[in-house]
Amino acid sequence: MPRTANSLATWAIRATLLAIILLSVGNFVGSINGSLTQGLPYLQQSLGLTFWVVVLYASCFIPPVLRVDRSPDIVAALVFFSFVVLSVAWSNHSGDSVMKSVALLITTIGVCRLAGRMSLDAIVGCTIIGRFILTVLAFVVVLLLPDIGVATGWMQEGLWQGVFDSKQSLGLSGALLMFLACHNALRCGGKIQFLVLFALGATCVIGSGSRGGGVLALAAIASCYLSRRSPRFGMLLAFGPIAMTIVAGALMAYIMSTGHDYLPWFDDQLNFTNRTQIWEYALRHLSDQPLFGFGLNGFWTTPQFYFGFLHEHDWVLDNYHSGYVAILTETGIVGMTLFALCALLFGFRMSWLRANRLIPQADYDLIVGYLNLMFLINFSETLFLRSTDFSEALLVAFFIASAGVRLPTPQPRLQPSLATPKRQFA
Repeated sequence: MPRTANSLATWAIRATLLAIILLSVGNFVGSINGSLTQGLPYLQQSLGLTFWVVVLYASCFIPPVLRVDRSPDIVAALVFFSFVVLSVAWSNHSGDSVMKSVALLITTIGVCRLAGRMSLDAIVGCTIIGRFILTVLAFVVVLLLPDIGVATGWMQEGLWQGVFDSKQSLGLSGALLMFLACHNALRCGGKIQFLVLFALGATCVIGSGSRGGGVLALAAIASCYLSRRSPRFGMLLAFGPIAMTIVAGALMAYIMSTGHDYLPWFDDQLNFTNRTQIWEYALRHLSDQPLFGFGLNGFWTTPQFYFGFLHEHDWVLDNYHSGYVAILTETGIVGMTLFALCALLFGFRMSWLRANRLIPQADYDLIVGYLNLMFLINFSETLFLRSTDFSEALLVAFFIASAGVRLPTPQPRLQPSLATPKRQFA
């Protein structure tokens, strides 16, 4: 009886963790439309922190299924994360900076605990269900509540945003649903399920008109197809994150050295919907604190920088619109170097696992493909160092899952029956 009760308790706790994943996807996959949370500005953040506090508590009562060794990439990631959290010490010490530091600490530890106690299939399955529900809700809001679901803002008028606060969030959510649908079909099969999920994701990308979502969708399809067709390409894909980090570093170095708020392209000047103006402004001020940056969330919360941009351009967004610019601005050259080291060591470890057949191909393609998509979209969107987006949490979970060793499932011991007679030996 005690063993049965213990098994039921473990099952209930695991079911609770899966439910929290499902709820977290719905709550964290981008910013929710302000019209749906009117009067409750901190609802999303409060729910998110509550979910992960419950994860931290519940994970104490179930045994781990994954052992994470102190490999070089894990050590580098731990050093980088610690540096980011501690960077609030040299920020402007605003309430937003401190709260973001605490939230990032809670969610990251919660994700690590979750990844060590749930299977990769279970995490991905709940993520797909959560994104599916959000996609259906987006359709409902667009069709029945067009005043909320269809954007009317600057340069977005007539485009879908659904339950999100922008077309970009809806487009990225649709593109990631397409990616997960492809890999779920390769791992588990099911053509009808694949077609439904893929079609819903594609419709969101098209309806939102998000160019970033479109690029991400094409990259997702290409990575799924080519990694299966070409083992060599799949091996090189592991070094995609460090390659993109180097490219991003070169672009930022160009902007800082020239002072241009655009990127030259033959006879054109690319500004990616004025994103390069934001990049140039943030990087222009990096010389004030080049080594350690302005600290976590310490740049846009400084009135001098916020209103300075507003004075120059007559508009302002407290968003870098580039995860790479965010890391360099808030953690400086030291933080950016640690981040690049994590990406490099990840490539070496994953290629070594693939070459020695120590990881299933389906898991390899899923983890490497997802990290490449995250590093790609961070050229134009800020997802790195965010505690309010489940896409970033899933990136951490995949990173931990790829570095861990799956522990054997404990088998119940057979108890000798009292009615079984003892063997007699001559």
